[in-house]
Formats: sequence, C-alpha cells, structure tokens
Amino acid sequence: GGGFDSQYIARRLKEEFPKAKVLIIIREQKSFLLSNYFQYLSIGGDRGIDQYLSQKYDGKNSSFSPNHIKYHHLITKYYEFFGADHVLVLPYEVFAQDKPLFFDKMGAFLGRTIQLPGEASNKFHNRKRNFYLNYKLRVLHAMTRPGSVNRYNKVNRMGRRLYHWGFG
Repeated sequence: GGGFDSQYIARRLKEEFPKAKVLIIIREQKSFLLSNYFQYLSIGGDRGIDQYLSQKYDGKNSSFSPNHIKYHHLITKYYEFFGADHVLVLPYEVFAQDKPLFFDKMGAFLGRTIQLPGEASNKFHNRKRNFYLNYKLRVLHAMTRPGSVNRYNKVNRMGRRLYHWGFG
C-alpha cells in the first residue's frame, strides 16, 4: 500500500502501548518490489512494471512510493518512539530459510523460549503463483475490472461487453 500510513501507525502504537516491544520484519527490496507489483496486478492493476514504479505517488493506498523500501526511515522512527532496546528488526528471508534461527532471535528479544509447532511450521500459506498470464493480460483489467488501481472508465464499457461476449 505504499506505506503512506506507517508513521501514523508508529505514533498510534506509542500512544496506546508506550512500553511495547516492536518486531519489524523487512524484506530484500527487489523481491519486495516484485511481490508488491504482482499484488497490484492481482487486484486489477494494468500498468507495466516500469510505469508502476515511476507513477506519481498520490498518498493513496494504491500507489507505490520508493520511500516505502527505505526501511531506515521507519526503523529510526520506531527507535525514537520506543528505544532501540525495544525494537527488533529481522529480515523476512531468515524466516523463510531458517525458522528456528528466526524464532530464537525473537525469543531472545522477548526473553522467552518460543517452541516451534513441528510440521505446521513448514506449511506454506501463500505460495507464489505463476504471474505470467496476469502480467500479459494486465491491459484487459482496464476493461474488465473497475478499481482504484487501473484506468477503467466508461469509454471502456463496450470493450468490457465484447470481452465478456467472447470477442476480446
């Protein structure tokens, strides 16, 4: 969603839970960008990746902001609000590749031992899908899927009807 509300959320957390311990999970930026882009396509986005990454940030949750992947800004804000000893930053890749290490680090941060649930920890709930078709057919989104992330408009209505009738 562009992270437009991340500082607001940090401030609200500080107001509601002033002594909280905060876990921030970051992701390697290139894989984050691709994941974000394919999520954008799956909700009806119709721009190519270059257009998506270079569109003007409008502060809405459908926009991409390059500042969202400059993690140091958000981490610094959490350090400022909660103190560095109350903030743990872990990469998502550690979770994906070495769950015991990830939970050992989290447990040490919390002062507790975290027991992994065995086989359940190896389940995948959001496996990558083949996004090739969604990418190639993204131009149809403007005709078939009205939404805030594409350029759907009334002029495309006839194109949408033709598409649904099998002429598209």
